[in-house]
Amino acid sequence: MTDPMKEAARLISCHIDGVMSEDEQSRLAALMRQDSGIVELYVDMMLLDGHLTWGAVNSPSVSSERTTDSSVMQTDAGSDSSLAQWKHGAVSASVRKRQWSRPWSVTLGVVLIAVCVPGLFRLFRSFGPVTSVGPSATRALIHDPSVEDHSGDELSQSPELNPLHFDSLTRPIVVVPSVSTSDTADRPDVARNFFREGFSDEDIIAAINQQISQTLRENGIPPSPRAPAEEWARRAWLTVAGRIPSVDEIRSTPAGTESESRRVIMDRLLHSPERSRRLAEVWTGLLVGRSGHQRINRSALMEYLYDAFLENRPWITVVGQLISAEGSSDDNGATNFLLAHLDNQATPATAVTARLFLGEQLQCVQCHNHPFAQQVQQQDYWALNAFFQNAEATLDDVGRSTSSRQDQTFRLADRRVAGMTFYETRNGRQEAVVPAYDGRKIPAESSVHRRVVLAEYLATDSQLRVARAMINRMWAEFFGFGFTSRVDDMGPHAAVSHPQLLGLLSDAFVASGYDLQRLQRWIALSDAWQCSSQATPENEQDAPESGILPLFSRVYMRRMSPEQVYDSIRVAIRAVSMQTRETAEESDHRRRWINQFARPYDTDENDETNEFVGGITQAMVMMNDADVNSAIRRAIETLLARDDLSSSVDRVLEQVSLAVLTRRPTSRESALFRQYLKRTTRSAGRRTALPQVTEDLLWTYLNSSEFQLIH
Repeated sequence: MTDPMKEAARLISCHIDGVMSEDEQSRLAALMRQDSGIVELYVDMMLLDGHLTWGAVNSPSVSSERTTDSSVMQTDAGSDSSLAQWKHGAVSASVRKRQWSRPWSVTLGVVLIAVCVPGLFRLFRSFGPVTSVGPSATRALIHDPSVEDHSGDELSQSPELNPLHFDSLTRPIVVVPSVSTSDTADRPDVARNFFREGFSDEDIIAAINQQISQTLRENGIPPSPRAPAEEWARRAWLTVAGRIPSVDEIRSTPAGTESESRRVIMDRLLHSPERSRRLAEVWTGLLVGRSGHQRINRSALMEYLYDAFLENRPWITVVGQLISAEGSSDDNGATNFLLAHLDNQATPATAVTARLFLGEQLQCVQCHNHPFAQQVQQQDYWALNAFFQNAEATLDDVGRSTSSRQDQTFRLADRRVAGMTFYETRNGRQEAVVPAYDGRKIPAESSVHRRVVLAEYLATDSQLRVARAMINRMWAEFFGFGFTSRVDDMGPHAAVSHPQLLGLLSDAFVASGYDLQRLQRWIALSDAWQCSSQATPENEQDAPESGILPLFSRVYMRRMSPEQVYDSIRVAIRAVSMQTRETAEESDHRRRWINQFARPYDTDENDETNEFVGGITQAMVMMNDADVNSAIRRAIETLLARDDLSSSVDRVLEQVSLAVLTRRPTSRESALFRQYLKRTTRSAGRRTALPQVTEDLLWTYLNSSEFQLIH
């Protein structure tokens, strides 16, 4: 080692120890200008100290899976310069600002840019693998140890999936917000296997059946019997339309075989406005909560979503519009999503976007690396957050703005300001990143619309995270459980019950153009969803509610949401009196009734809990509701006023049972009803007894767990 190299090593050590003087800083800068070898020495020593750390350095297990770009950048004019590192495709500056004076940092920054960048640019590449974790060791759910991995340039194929991966592969045409990417950093296209255009729904349904039945066979667990027609119909209406079916809808079953009848019913539901209304309501709640936010127009957001689902817009298009929306909260309903989450440096927007659209809980890495997945690091969170840093909400001078805070209109727009996003690590160091996702990034000096670029990146994600997240969430909507223990936590640490099936559905969903109607149809017409929710002695150990991964030997029972309970009560009451079902509307009474069960957590992510659990207290809330009481009394009066029913106790009982529980009464229920009517008649007389007993029966059914469960 030459004398200059020894001197440089000593000076770098002083810098690492935090004892470097300004004269020594100037001397090190001069040495680095004279000899590029000293620059390499500087980088090596900083790597060892951890100031300039690539992901591959920290862990041998990670180094074999990912590499990183390295570059040093200078911050915006007028601000302090800082060293930065490219880590997992994002710029990360690790600087102890208190030890760096402005002249020294500027000088060294210029030197490193001039000397380092040409040699280090694209030294590594970041692929960011995500691996599905297999079943627990205590009970193997799938004996085939292969798992899905989207990290490489090709999707690994298992023999079982080969028949559905056709030779002719095409990318679907999906509408996403457009942006000129001339000043964004591209990555090579990642080759994916896509289904040929025109593949049939039957192909995908058959693949679902094969995967589920294979898993059940390997675990020695038989599926539950096929659900009776009335049970299946009730579940179908609740899942797709958000309410129970009316008596007329149950009795007007389409002609044909049972399979043909169910197919016709499902197709009608999937093309009904109620399906769009249900999805819009669910996603409005997910995006902004039930209680809303003071900056948003919740009705405008719901109207936007309703139109999107009614038109069956590609899901990736809807996601892109929600992320990149601009304009007034009244005129562009999509803006209300981000308007509700721009507080605190847009950290809520980052967390909610990751959780809902990517199925990942990134808020846990806001302050530190992921405790269970080394691939997920703090800078990944802030690299995603950087896409939202320029977004701002301003009070709109036009529209419904008034002095009342509730009536104010807000506008969402982006400040087209280039720059980096700074954050603090757990040990107090300041680092910086540029917007980055899936190995692609936007240079700090670029003035492109960052949120539009993010929408494009999501649409071309090599790991299909938007597709996987929606499939997992929709599967859980139908079955009660998804492929992971939590539908919004699909990170590399999460165990996946059926990784091959999830991968297959992801490919098919993307190839369909993110067609949500087709995805729902695939799930609804699968053999597994035709099964009863009733467990058998042979499959009762398939109990995901106990914490194990589901096998889907049956459709798991779960409670209705408050919205489903409210709308189903309305349907039941009108069906009791044989009145035509009315179209459910977002009335003030409905909104108040539902909101009484929503409790905000007061977290940065604006989470809330649904406290409707069907207990005695909540039953009393239902019983004490004046509007519900009045409607029930009128329904009973109308029912018993019919000449063909007033003299037939059996027909009265059947009408109430079909209206509320979507089934005919059991022999035991019939016997109890008659006994109660007989006792009441002796004390009050027939004219008074029948309305009273029928009303009590209706209340008993409405407050039963059978009514409040989706099964």
